[in-house]
Amino acid sequence: MQKELAKVLEAASKAVAGAEDKDALEDLRVRYLGRKGELTGLLRSTGSLPPEERASFGQAANAAKKELEAALVSRLESLAAGKAAPADQLDVTLPGRRGFLGRAHPIMETMDEVVEIFGRLGYEVRVGPEIEDDYHNFEALNFPHGSSGPGHAGHFLLLRKDPA
Repeated sequence: MQKELAKVLEAASKAVAGAEDKDALEDLRVRYLGRKGELTGLLRSTGSLPPEERASFGQAANAAKKELEAALVSRLESLAAGKAAPADQLDVTLPGRRGFLGRAHPIMETMDEVVEIFGRLGYEVRVGPEIEDDYHNFEALNFPHGSSGPGHAGHFLLLRKDPA
């Protein structure tokens, strides 16, 4: 039984070392350590041995199982590290990065500066139509004709936001 255990462990170690991908390692794990695996079968046959050989064979079989599990994990990590390394390398075939061309227009720079200054004073920027007209200010809001609302159409008042 000890010779069979050594043969199975040697074959499994060679197969693990030669595995090319994660799927192959999973197949090897099932083949040797699965419910109907070769090493599992040897562990189950421990009961058929004479009592004086059971302890030594059981210890050797458990050590072989741990060694095979460690080899599987080690190979899986080395495969993962091997695949991650090329992604970290620089691809010299990619085109270079272009520099930033141009800058903001002076009027837009001034506008941004004015908005920032008024923002610090408590005002807010509201986006709306460029031109205010009678329809959007009164008719669309159902103000009746002749009410006091349309008479104030030419007057707008900016209110400061209450800082408290």
